[in-house]
Amino acid sequence: MILSTVPIPIPLLFLLFLTPIATPLPVLNPLESLLFTKRLTDIQTNTIKSFRSIIHDDNKKSPANAAATRHLTLIFPGAGGPDAFTRELHDALLSYDEKTFVFDWSDDRGSVLTAAFDSEAVGEAVASCLPTTFPRLVSLHCVGISVGAFAANLCAARTKVGHSRLTLLDPFCSRSVWGGGYGKRYFGAEGVDFAVQYLNTDDFVPSTNDALPFCHCVDVTGARERDAFVLPEGESMHCWPLVYYARYGLRDEKEGIDSLPQYPRHGEDGVPVKGTIVFK
Repeated sequence: MILSTVPIPIPLLFLLFLTPIATPLPVLNPLESLLFTKRLTDIQTNTIKSFRSIIHDDNKKSPANAAATRHLTLIFPGAGGPDAFTRELHDALLSYDEKTFVFDWSDDRGSVLTAAFDSEAVGEAVASCLPTTFPRLVSLHCVGISVGAFAANLCAARTKVGHSRLTLLDPFCSRSVWGGGYGKRYFGAEGVDFAVQYLNTDDFVPSTNDALPFCHCVDVTGARERDAFVLPEGESMHCWPLVYYARYGLRDEKEGIDSLPQYPRHGEDGVPVKGTIVFK
């Protein structure tokens, strides 16, 4: 498994024994283990509590909600948390999917040094909750926005379900400042039946402007719909792939000429193979 922990040198094992690990952590090198294990374990504990609270509140509306859910969509926002565009995407997905939740992990987001690791810890913790929370789950769709891609990728890869789908919206692909190229090696690489990336190549956010080889890539840099898009004050074009997917991409996937089957798998029934790029 590419996302399992690596052996830790004996001098560091004593430190790790001081901190129980709630669920297996993503790959950490020895220095990362020393620096981040306690932090990531705390994040996973907080995430499990928060996720269970969200489901508990939803079940108040109908006691059978979680137990009856067969199709689930989870949105993992970027480091700044949900915004108006995230809510727009939630509403668009909700119109197609049985259950859609936005998981706000911004309270556990640290600095640029830790944000990708924090996001992965969140994704793995959420994945650990799904089998018992949604016992009848048939399909899972994880959507990652910016650095939320780390959470979405790991949640989709870790969850054993009939069909797992991953959508990455202008994903941040560097794991901390020293982990360049991480997204190219791992996003969509295992555990998912279909992975798609929406990106633009002209925003200033580093590590978000290259196609990912294990995903079907939709480049919306030159999309004609962009001409009518008014960028809100304080935003950058880093948000454009999210806006495009919420307003146009999702509809095309569901209803367009090139619409996808209910359970798309790369290379089957006309579904694009990994590594293909479409320019809008």
